[in-house]
Amino acid sequence: MDKRYKPRQWQPGSKIAKSNLLAELPIPKNPHEVWVADFTYTRHHGQFVYFSVIMDLCTRQLVGEEISRTRDADLIVRTFQKAKQRHPEARPKIFPFRPGYRVCQPQDWKAARESSDRAGSMSGKGNCYDNAHMESFFHTYKSEMYYTEKFDGIEDFKRKTKKYIRFYNRRRLHSSLGYMSPADYAESKS
Repeated sequence: MDKRYKPRQWQPGSKIAKSNLLAELPIPKNPHEVWVADFTYTRHHGQFVYFSVIMDLCTRQLVGEEISRTRDADLIVRTFQKAKQRHPEARPKIFPFRPGYRVCQPQDWKAARESSDRAGSMSGKGNCYDNAHMESFFHTYKSEMYYTEKFDGIEDFKRKTKKYIRFYNRRRLHSSLGYMSPADYAESKS
């Protein structure tokens, strides 16, 4: 008998279930209206390394990123803090995150989100349509950089990832932005 994977929906009353608020909003027309976030992981010398990113949905710019050997609330908080340091004026209306973050309960993350008027949004496990932009970015990142490079350790991985982020933000063209780079598109909106 062939058993196929069947995604499970969050049960009613689940403490971490949130509706897909992003689907209810129009496409953002201005920078920093909506930020989306996620993390991915890679393996280096037999250990996992986690890469957390926040993207501005209007411009597709990566506004915050963090690399760590641990996947915990602190990784996400540091990513968010980095984005806020770079863009202190930003007040995104919504901050989607997926169940994979595993930070729905920690008080420090909840407090940071609530004090900044952000709201979580997720469709549920196995149904990540509200985070499709981040999934697309990680696919691009891995195929254009990660799988094509060799790394001499974690510091080399961090250095090459930061170099790729600069390229992605400043030079990589996006069809959804009229074949402009995120930085050029952001400048055209200001």
